[in-house]
Amino acid sequence: MGIFSRISEGLKKTRDSMSGAIDSMLKSFKKIDDELYEELEEILIMSDVGVSTAEKIIEQLKQKVKEDKITEATALKPAIVEVVRQMIAGGEQMHLSTKPSVILMIGVNGAGKTTTIGKLAMKYQSEGKKVILGAADTFRAAAIEQLEVWAERAGVQMIKHAEGADPAAVVFDTIAAGKARNDDIIICDTAGRLQNKKNLMDELNKISRIIERELPDADKEVLLVLDATTGQNAVSQAKLFKEAAGITGIVLTKLDGTARGGVVIAIREQLQIPVKYIGVGEGIEDLQLFDAELFAKALFSELADAPEEATEETEQPSESEAAEPAQESGEQPAQEPEALEISQPEPASAAEPAPAAEPAPAPTVFALASANAKKLAEMRRILEPMGIAVQTAAELGFTEDIEETGTTFAENSALKATTVCKALGIPAIADDSGLCVDALGGAPGVYSARYAGEHGDDTANMNKLLDDMFDVPGRKRTARYVSVITLAMPDGRTLVTEGKCEGIIGQNPKGNNGFGYDPIFKVGMKTMAQLDDAKKDAISHRGNALRKLQAELPAFLGK
Repeated sequence: MGIFSRISEGLKKTRDSMSGAIDSMLKSFKKIDDELYEELEEILIMSDVGVSTAEKIIEQLKQKVKEDKITEATALKPAIVEVVRQMIAGGEQMHLSTKPSVILMIGVNGAGKTTTIGKLAMKYQSEGKKVILGAADTFRAAAIEQLEVWAERAGVQMIKHAEGADPAAVVFDTIAAGKARNDDIIICDTAGRLQNKKNLMDELNKISRIIERELPDADKEVLLVLDATTGQNAVSQAKLFKEAAGITGIVLTKLDGTARGGVVIAIREQLQIPVKYIGVGEGIEDLQLFDAELFAKALFSELADAPEEATEETEQPSESEAAEPAQESGEQPAQEPEALEISQPEPASAAEPAPAAEPAPAPTVFALASANAKKLAEMRRILEPMGIAVQTAAELGFTEDIEETGTTFAENSALKATTVCKALGIPAIADDSGLCVDALGGAPGVYSARYAGEHGDDTANMNKLLDDMFDVPGRKRTARYVSVITLAMPDGRTLVTEGKCEGIIGQNPKGNNGFGYDPIFKVGMKTMAQLDDAKKDAISHRGNALRKLQAELPAFLGK
């Protein structure tokens, strides 16, 4: 398959949605008028081009129609393609002429950053370049392990430290090893965290200072990896990262899995950051250098309209060819400091090449509609072994407060999950939970602090709960915590599970009226706060709801 065909096939969902709607609209008009422009603008906005960018396209299109004297609506499409091409063109070339050159990869977890690094390593290695990787995302052990699999597959060295190490130290050691080995390209991963912009900025600034100090004359590309399936949220992420780092280019992944490919136009026009690579499939060859002309044509044209394909001599190497490591006869790796750990692939036998290791699959990302650290940790402990990465909505760029207007756990859980899902365009998970006291006839949601009194005033609600319980004998203070978890999918489906944890409300001399609230909810002789993570996960209301979710999830996601 040639380059145009790969891009065109990868953009099929976007083209079917946007170009199909434009074709249908143009056929319904005989002349070009304001009503046509209004409908075209609406189609562009619905394709995640964005309001301001759609307005600019219409403005430039009107000028081109006037200059080229276009009068027929059916003749308008080539003009649209040309306007879009001009808008997204420029700056897409990679500047890696020095030896070594540095590529610094940034972006939120789940966008495909580590996989993109692996594909780039294989691409440059197959071109005869010597590549070294730096695992500077020390925030997640899984990131180091996944990058190590790609390093082995590509046949390149990787520098890593322990989880939690200083990322700048990893970059420093990677540069030192790269210079000692006379490598051509140094590619460094970084942590993908947006919850604290200051920390992100400080970390990236420190890494940049190390690179400038150690390689002052080297070419440097800072590439932001964005998930195209998040639509306009990708633009929001790019704005935040642009403030924190000197981004030189965008890598837009997963274009084949979304109808939101129009976001490329929005990113290029609104942020003035060039797109360097696009991902249009799972294979190595599906990470393509961005070509504005081919992209614009593929975005609006069917395969039948494709230009002549490249010959075999000009095709990019196949995945198997790209996976073959370059030969380095007679060269020994430089001795590194004792604290430095280098992952070096075993040389393959000449007679029987070792099979390439499969990279770990990119995790499914669930956006958590909460900033609660304990809730996030509990969900990660149970869902990460399933290959599901859980990130807070704030980490992914959604920072709005959601007003919980429901009167039950189920209603508020669904409200939070669906709101975040619609905003981010990815699966979103939410939990709503509270206390139900048997002696007070509490149905789920009635005797939690939130619902026991005036809605929204937790102090007044808790005091009402404690007053109601004042005359209840200790032996009758049986209660349960209830958790309702909702997983909302972009296609509108939801999966809802409920978990309970039975216990008793214990006495607390320091509490109001001799009672307390959450900390003295006892399971047996211990409060929840006294249990370790494993025990809490095994008996907690949220843990029980998550295990039900875990059991039902494979079939649900497979639908």
